[in-house]
Order: sequence, then structure tokens, then C-alpha cells
Amino acid sequence: MVKLLVWARKKEEMSSEEFRAYWTGPHAALARRTYTHLARYVINPVIRAPRGETALFDGLAELAWHSREDFDADVRSPVARAVAEDLAAFTSATGTLFVDEHPVVG
Repeated sequence: MVKLLVWARKKEEMSSEEFRAYWTGPHAALARRTYTHLARYVINPVIRAPRGETALFDGLAELAWHSREDFDADVRSPVARAVAEDLAAFTSATGTLFVDEHPVVG
């Protein structure tokens, strides 16, 4: 399995509601249409930080593919650039991390 996490900060001029609506609406639909081998896509908008702390970002997405071949096919397709370019419509900064999953509970 290939799994990545993407953190995102919303555009300054957007409200949290606008940011969530775009990410879970048009952007998610574009990713679903574009990444035809995508096995899992979960969007986690930040709703608050612990008292006295500031959130480092406004949301975190989890994307997973069953194999490296599936991942490569999706991200190397000619239309895949559209998903990355669309991030600029609702984010001021993003970052991607490739991760291994080690379930502890569940």
C-alpha cells in the first residue's frame, strides 16, 4: 500500500467554512475523477486546537493506493496535474508526507 498525508492551510481570505466546502466539494470530486486507482481518501478539517495552542494547519488529508503501480498510474497521468493545481484555489500552503501505517487499536 502507498499512503500519503497532505496537510493544508486555508487561504487567508477564506473562512473555515468556505475552505471545508471547497475541499470536500469541488476538490474532492476532482480527485475522485482523476485518481482512478485511489483506494482511500479521507479529509480531516481541523475544528479546533487544544486550549492555548494554535493549529499548525487547517486540515489533513489521507490518500492511499493498493500498490506502487496504482499510485504511479494515477500521479503520472496527464490529468493528475489538475488536482495539484487546484490546491491553489483554496490553500495558501500544503505539504505531502509518504507514511507507513502501524495500527495500534482498530
